[in-house]
Amino acid sequence: MPRFLLGGLCVFAGVGFLYENLWEGRKKMGRASFAIVWIIFLVNFIWEFFVLQNLPKEIQPMVPGLLVVFVLGVVLSTFEFMFAFMHKAKEPSIRGGDVCCSSAVRSEKHD
Repeated sequence: MPRFLLGGLCVFAGVGFLYENLWEGRKKMGRASFAIVWIIFLVNFIWEFFVLQNLPKEIQPMVPGLLVVFVLGVVLSTFEFMFAFMHKAKEPSIRGGDVCCSSAVRSEKHD
């Protein structure tokens, strides 16, 4: 198989994946999750094209962009989960018998 054909197939698949997650993802995800996806994409882009070349040659193989954005994604997702979990937990409201009356039909034995 020629290299240009394989490269074209990879680009075609990659563009579809990027379009699906970076553009159409806004319909399926919440704002925080969508922002995390964009942050991961931008950090990966900046890391691969600007930061990695400025690192010493000995350190470059130890910090690939995929590892950096994987750790970043885990950390950001953890914080998103923590904040979402903290805000959803509400104190239960305790209502007394004078506010809420039962409509259950009980037998004479339970009255």
